[in-house]
Amino acid sequence: MSIKMRHIIAGVLALVLMFGMTDYTGGIAGSSAVAFELNKAHTYSDVEAPVILGYRMSPTAELVGIYTLDPEMIKALEAIFAEDDQKEESADHELSGAETESIETEMTEDVTESESTEPESTEPETTEPETEAPLPSVYDGIAVITIFEDYLNVRAAANAEADLVGRMYPGSQGTIIEQADGWYHIVSGNVDGWISGKYVVTGIDAENFLQEHNLDTRITVATPELNVRSQANADSECVGYVWGNDRFAILGQENGWYLIEFAPGQRGWVNGRFVSVGADLGIAMTMAEVAAYEYQKAMEAKAASVGGVLRGATPATEEEVILLAALLRHEAGSTNYAACLAVANVVINRMQNGYWGTDMRGVIFAPGQFQYVNDGALDKWMADPGAVCIEAARDALAGINNIGDYLFFCSPKSAESRYDTFTVWVQVGGNVFYKKN
Repeated sequence: MSIKMRHIIAGVLALVLMFGMTDYTGGIAGSSAVAFELNKAHTYSDVEAPVILGYRMSPTAELVGIYTLDPEMIKALEAIFAEDDQKEESADHELSGAETESIETEMTEDVTESESTEPESTEPETTEPETEAPLPSVYDGIAVITIFEDYLNVRAAANAEADLVGRMYPGSQGTIIEQADGWYHIVSGNVDGWISGKYVVTGIDAENFLQEHNLDTRITVATPELNVRSQANADSECVGYVWGNDRFAILGQENGWYLIEFAPGQRGWVNGRFVSVGADLGIAMTMAEVAAYEYQKAMEAKAASVGGVLRGATPATEEEVILLAALLRHEAGSTNYAACLAVANVVINRMQNGYWGTDMRGVIFAPGQFQYVNDGALDKWMADPGAVCIEAARDALAGINNIGDYLFFCSPKSAESRYDTFTVWVQVGGNVFYKKN
């Protein structure tokens, strides 16, 4: 039945009700208990009743009773309703496809509009808690090698067959240029090449690795109390304090200030004027630098083997090397390396002192110093001073020193008559080396 028809009938029935054509039998209050009964057989709920019979004065009016209609009127109404419904059903089947599509489109638009105008929910929205982004690491873009023994080769290309261009020793680092096939292209010191990623950490992993193995660069607070600032300047906010002799890893550096983590998860800047700084990580070496480095390490080990130390090298010509070796053969013999080394260092100490001359020949041939040398005693050894003497001469000139700053030596027998002239001395081989009181 059309809505228009239902409204007309509702109006008619309202007039009928007003003029007493119905029998009021109610007294039941409340919309949930009210209904219109049609001939005791058809009951229309309070949802349909307002449309059919119009008994409410407004959509919000309360339903207050039950009404029964005359049986003949009921039949007439039922006939009208049935005929109207049949017409509407017949008309629905005659709608064209285009008209149906149009209706469906309009319905869709209505639904969309209805959904868009629905009041927003007042329910509180639940969102995932924001996760604070991790702070950048000072080692982002930095490759730190993880080996503790030997070294890591740096190659000209990203494969193990490429030419060597350098080496990285434990604790070394390099700036990452690119990555390819499990290799890192790095620049470190004078080296530009590729290293295997199997032995590299970077970023926060590098921080953790260096801290775990005590290899990271650190600062030590050198004042009883030091402010920690939010930025790398004295005008920024003070966010904490650190105390004398506290040590921290350096996480960044800017304008003479150092970024540190002064408490778990808390970072800030300290003034570099009030801290001492540890050594930086090592850098890669070219193959030429590697040769010099390994020579240095070998010489340090050799010096330690004879109870000595390594000092700065003394320049000498090959002729001066042979002259010194001949003197060692003359004064200490040809078999005792440590004894020959000690005599060579007396010559070098005197050169540095300057009293006997500043060059090797002047010191060796100074009057009254080395016995018989001015009488040609060295001539017979100049042609072949012996391998041990040449080795000792070269090592002493390279910096191996096993007698410190002693300037004199003599035989043990001569020393017995000279003990009143020195109190500090050491015997090496067949000679006593000493300093005069």
